[in-house]
Amino acid sequence: MTHTVLLACIGALSFTSCAATPTPTAASVDSMRFAVSMSEADAPCSPEPATRVTPSPSGPTLDRPLAPESIAHADDPEPESESPWEKYSLSFGGMLSATSSDVRFGVKGVGLTVDFEDLLGLDTSTSSYRINGSWRFSDNRRHKVDLTWMDLGRSGSLTTQRDIDVGGGTVIPAGTGVKSGFQMNLIRTDYSYSFLQDDRIDLAAVFGLYIAPMKASLETTTGSGYQDEFDVTAPLPLAGLSLDIALTKKWFLRSGFSLFYLEVQGYTGSMTDNTLAVEYKGWEHFAIGAGVDAFSIGVEANGSTDVPGIDKQGSLDYGYTGLMLYLKGLW
Repeated sequence: MTHTVLLACIGALSFTSCAATPTPTAASVDSMRFAVSMSEADAPCSPEPATRVTPSPSGPTLDRPLAPESIAHADDPEPESESPWEKYSLSFGGMLSATSSDVRFGVKGVGLTVDFEDLLGLDTSTSSYRINGSWRFSDNRRHKVDLTWMDLGRSGSLTTQRDIDVGGGTVIPAGTGVKSGFQMNLIRTDYSYSFLQDDRIDLAAVFGLYIAPMKASLETTTGSGYQDEFDVTAPLPLAGLSLDIALTKKWFLRSGFSLFYLEVQGYTGSMTDNTLAVEYKGWEHFAIGAGVDAFSIGVEANGSTDVPGIDKQGSLDYGYTGLMLYLKGLW
């Protein structure tokens, strides 16, 4: 009997608990879904950016939050300033110069030595043209190659005022018509390395080669019909220094010095070249310049030689000092 009463009580309690819990309806389910969606909309999608605290005498203050883009740009390096030394350049100009040229036809002590200006009437002042191009081929612009071409040709004619002994018993008598010519092309190619370079100074060591095809000729136009010439292509290695100074962003001082001397079997060659110029960069890609150039070259060939381009006996000494003007394009 006791067990029966206990089981009845437990059953009654279970029925009461189940009855107290209501069964969900469709309306209550929709309400619950709406509440959840509103909670998700109110929640932040990403964490708030960090706020920077700046100390001050009156106490710490809160700055506006830094955006991620601002933080990234703040760490970027500042852009480098533009180099004053151009990567590419091409210049064209002219030169008015005072020249001197002495040529010996034949072996020293026997052949004819001629001063083309004094004896044959060639002009002592001449004009010539010059083209130069350069390329700084490294990212730091310390390595550079240059190529220069210049024409130095002249010719003239006169009637001799006195007898000219050309050697070997041959004499050109006074009153004879004589035509003379002197042709020379200077081709220079060199490499330079700037061992000292900043925004103001570019100091470089220069190594290169001069190739100078030269031809001096002499012939009579009346009388005995004498004719002779000295033809040589002189390969002359060179070494020197160049110094460029940026006085301002638009004014530059350009200078260079190079020399060479070589003596081998039957051949002697020497050369010096000095330049000084002022350059004005008045436009973004153009500049004008003016300066002075002093150049001298000497070649002597006596007997057989293994130097290519030299197959005549004789000598040639040539030099000029000139004022040059040029227009320069640069990038």
